[in-house]
Amino acid sequence: MDASPTAADQTVVLDRMESATHYNAWLGRRFREHLGRRVLEVGAGIGTITAQIAGGRELVIALEVEREYVDRLTERFRHMPNVRPYLSDVTLADWEKLREERLDSVLLSNVLEHIPDDAAAVRRFRELLPPGGRLVLFVPALQQLFGSMDEAVGHYRRYTPATLRAVMEQNGFRVSTLEWMNVVGIPGWFLNSRILKRRHIPPLQLKVYDTIAPLLARLESHVKLPIGLSLFAVGEAI
Repeated sequence: MDASPTAADQTVVLDRMESATHYNAWLGRRFREHLGRRVLEVGAGIGTITAQIAGGRELVIALEVEREYVDRLTERFRHMPNVRPYLSDVTLADWEKLREERLDSVLLSNVLEHIPDDAAAVRRFRELLPPGGRLVLFVPALQQLFGSMDEAVGHYRRYTPATLRAVMEQNGFRVSTLEWMNVVGIPGWFLNSRILKRRHIPPLQLKVYDTIAPLLARLESHVKLPIGLSLFAVGEAI
C-alpha cells in the first residue's frame, strides 16, 4: 500500500474530526484560556478549531495552505467579520504584513508536526509576536506511536516533552505550560496505526471516543498525566 500522504486522506481526517463535537469542545476550552484578542491560527483546515476560538475575539486570521479549505473557511465564516481566511503556507506568508495586525497569539492545533523545519517556523512566530505574546501548541506525542495514520496525513514527527520544549525554548519562547493529554487514546492509535495499518480512525471508534470525551476532560483536569497521545504547550515570547 502507498503510504504517502494524499489530499483525500487529509480531507477524510478533517471531516471525520469535525464530527467529534465533544472532543473539539474540549480542545477549544484548553485553547481559549491561553489566547489573546488577536490570533493567528496556522493550519486552520476547514475551521473546526477556528469555530471554537473565534467568539469574542477582535481578529482570528485563519492561515491555510489548501485553496479548497480556504474556500470552505470563507463560506463557513462569512457572517463573522472577525475571522479572516488567509491562503498561504508558513514559509510564503507575508510576515511583515502580518506584523502590522498587532497579533498577540499564535495557535497551531495538530499542525507543527506537518512542518518540515519546525524550528524555523517557531522562530517566525517569535518574530511576529511582541514580548509576552503566546504560542499555543497541540501536537501528537510519542514517536513510538508513529505509524500509517501519521504517514497518511503527512506527519514528519511526533513529540516528547523534551523535544517540544527544546523547539520552543531554542527559538524564542519561555514554556509556561507543557502537559500530556488524552492518555485513553493511546491504545486505539497504536492498534489502528501500528498494528492494523489503517489510514484513518474508523468512524464508529471515533464516535465512541467522542461520547466519553467529556468524562476524559473532567478527569484530566484533576490529574497530572504521566503520558498521553498528545502534548499541549504554551510559550511566552521573550
